[in-house]
Amino acid sequence: WARAAGLKCEILIVADAPPQSGIEAWARQARYALMGARLARRGLGALYVGHHQDDQAATFLLRLARGSGLDGLSAMQKLAPWPQPGPPGLVLARPLLDVPSQGLRDYLTGRGQDWLEDPMNGVGQFARNRMRALLPALAAAGLPVRRIAEAAAHLARARQALDLATAAVLARACIR
Repeated sequence: WARAAGLKCEILIVADAPPQSGIEAWARQARYALMGARLARRGLGALYVGHHQDDQAATFLLRLARGSGLDGLSAMQKLAPWPQPGPPGLVLARPLLDVPSQGLRDYLTGRGQDWLEDPMNGVGQFARNRMRALLPALAAAGLPVRRIAEAAAHLARARQALDLATAAVLARACIR
């Protein structure tokens, strides 16, 4: 599809065998390591990913279940530092965090564009998928995905305000 649209396409393959446990974290680390290295070799500064509003809600719920504080409950940011050690200045961009997954599907359907669903998204052994499975029940109880994502956005703004205040205090308190 990328080539048909006139885009260059590269498939990156992880050489290591997956571990017996912790496969989600391992796969995430492997993906970002491969993509970060490729972006750096190409002189690019950002990776744009398709995380959407439903992903944001699932991330918030995962972190809530883990007992996260303000930083974790801020969930994913639209523009974030690279998620692991890697090339300096590289960022992760998530422009679709405000878009519901069904909205993306409707848009693609309207354009006659097929898409791929990650088969791992249906595997119930993964915590993220268990959180996604809760979303319809939460919506039925009056807590739709949009509200969960909005809560994460509110907490992200609070975190940014605290970060700015901390930087201001440090700037005044430190001797130059």
